[in-house]
Amino acid sequence: MIIFRFRVTFEEIDEVERIIDVRATQTLKDLHTAVLGSVKFKPETAASIYLSKDNWRKGKRFTDREVEGEALMSDQRLNVVVNDPQQKFLFITDDEAEWELKIEMLRIYKTDVDDFFPKLVKSTGYNPKQFKVKVVGAPTNEFEKLVDELMADDEPDSASDDDKDPGKEAGDEEE
Repeated sequence: MIIFRFRVTFEEIDEVERIIDVRATQTLKDLHTAVLGSVKFKPETAASIYLSKDNWRKGKRFTDREVEGEALMSDQRLNVVVNDPQQKFLFITDDEAEWELKIEMLRIYKTDVDDFFPKLVKSTGYNPKQFKVKVVGAPTNEFEKLVDELMADDEPDSASDDDKDPGKEAGDEEE
């Protein structure tokens, strides 16, 4: 069986890299599921995969959900879509965080091993949080933002030994 090996990286996070092997006969939907699983994103996360070239510009779009005029990932086998040994794809999630990942083919190889594919071969870096964290009580107007900035400027950069126990006064001695 023919295997495609892909490197997956985030557009904005250089430390994260995943290497994924996928059978050539599997679909873009299988690649989509493997990418989401490799970074621990929810499997139902909507996304689009775009064919790309060396310049990482969006080409033909494939979706995981029915969109008029767009091709479905589940209908597209990799061995039909991949037309270059250095094939590149842009993977963009459609959730509120809108993550952009780069997928590039590293190699094509043949194996006789009947293993489960797709599979994660290598994982480097921590998984990013999928959704943005919303802070309760965050500043709601320009005045509150200015006060927060000023307060942050007044806070010391590091805690001294006296600051480690908040219940202790500076002059108190240990018993």
